[in-house]
Parts: sequence; C-alpha cells; structure tokens
Amino acid sequence: MEENEPKKEQKVISGPVKIRKKSEIRKIAEEFLASDIADIRQHIKTDVIIPAIKRVIFEAVNLFLYSDGSSNVVPFDSGKRNNTSYGSRYKSESERRYSRSADAFGLDDIVLKTRLDAENVLSSLHEKIRRYGAASVSDLYEALDETCPYTYNDYGWIDLRGARITLVRDGYLLRLPKALPID
Repeated sequence: MEENEPKKEQKVISGPVKIRKKSEIRKIAEEFLASDIADIRQHIKTDVIIPAIKRVIFEAVNLFLYSDGSSNVVPFDSGKRNNTSYGSRYKSESERRYSRSADAFGLDDIVLKTRLDAENVLSSLHEKIRRYGAASVSDLYEALDETCPYTYNDYGWIDLRGARITLVRDGYLLRLPKALPID
C-alpha cells in the first residue's frame, strides 16, 4: 500500500452490532415528518415569533413616547406579508442535488451494545467528513466491521448535525440523518 492511499477504515466497536429493518410505519413517519418539521420551525420563527416581537417592541416604544394615548401611529408590521425565500435559487448544483430527499438512502436501524461503541462510530464518521468532505454508508459499515454492497459508497453524509444516540431496549440506536447521494 502506498503512503498517499487513504487507510481503510478499521472496526471501531468492541461489542456486537444489530442491524434491523425499519418498520413501515417508522419509514412513513420519517419520510413525511422529518422534512416538514424544519419547514414548520422556519415558518413559526419568521412568520409568527419575529413579527410578534417587533409588534411588542413597537407598542412598548409607542406607549413610552405617547403615554397619554394620543398616538395615531400604525405598527409598521401590522399587515400580513408574503415572504418569498430566494435562497434556494442561489445554492450550488451539488447543494441542490444533496438536499433532494427523494433520492435518500433507506438506512436500517443500527443498534450497538454500548454507548461508547456508538460514540466511536459517530466519531469515525465525523473524522471522515473532516478529512474527505463526506462519509459514505460504506464507511459506516466498515466501522461496524460489517459487509455491504458496493453501492453503499454512493450514499452518505456531508454533515452529521442531526445525528444522535438513543437508548433503546437492545442497546444504543444510532440515529443518523438521511444518507443522500454523494460524489
């Protein structure tokens, strides 16, 4: 092996691993709820909370300046606005391709015996992303010392912000964001 060639991922867990299929109900829930939650959160923030805070501040200043109630000033944000986000028009092609959830990879549940094993697997994936810009599903399976089809190299993550470890009956479940097509 040459020095320039990347090292093959080594097993990073010490205990057993269980890979189990997701139930149909969980697949449906993840498909519809995961993407909608981010949209709902953004809508509440931009269309409800921020305008409400602006109105409260405006009314407090108005009350302070015109404490006798003689002001006829209308709050600057009293009407309903239609906000259009143009941010998606300026994303690069790779960002647009990566953000398509229809192309997402259906990853099975991965349950590890100890929390340390789960943390080691996540650390390994974070290191791959730091080094190479992405971590593939194949990298995940190599860290688990499990075999997988070669097509698992085509899917992965460029960001693991939503990843977490959850205690379940069998051990510790790795909850990873959807694996999407990577180059």
